[in-house]
Amino acid sequence: MNRRLAFTSAFLTLAALPMMAQWQSNAQASDPALSNQSIMADLPPSPEQRPSYAPGYLGVIQKTVSMVRNPQAQQLAEKFGLNIMDVTWEDTGRFKNSAVGPNISDMTIQVQHKNPDDRYSLHLMPVIRHPNYSDKTADIPLDQIYINVGNEKNKKLQKVALEDVLKNSEITCPSHNPGKGVKNLC
Repeated sequence: MNRRLAFTSAFLTLAALPMMAQWQSNAQASDPALSNQSIMADLPPSPEQRPSYAPGYLGVIQKTVSMVRNPQAQQLAEKFGLNIMDVTWEDTGRFKNSAVGPNISDMTIQVQHKNPDDRYSLHLMPVIRHPNYSDKTADIPLDQIYINVGNEKNKKLQKVALEDVLKNSEITCPSHNPGKGVKNLC
């Protein structure tokens, strides 16, 4: 049986960055809608990761956050067949044309910055990607994906096809056909 592993392009579409450089935000720092996109964080980052307060940096964050609700930015993305959103799915196990499946996770990209009161805020960053249900994937046969094994048994590392590793494991997963139950992965 020829098994394949699908990789989605749900992450930031780098090809879209040049076209987004054309977009100019007219968002204002006082935009009340922006506050809905920020979450106060009580736990500060480790000392080496702590950014200092920078008002200009906050303005850049707010303009970037506003892309999700900016009609001009959305229209520009749509010209390239893309969407701008701040919560996406990583859904490599989703059933075709469905919101159901064994491997669906919400995904966000967040930026943290320090406020003048020494508290930290998290902001949801936009993700530029293909619309849901039309993800581009790269299907790679499992016998062409190699991983290093051996260290789990205190042996010398060697490259082994992922298909062989899975055949020799107890890993099972739900069938990709709803109602068909559980099957061995390989």
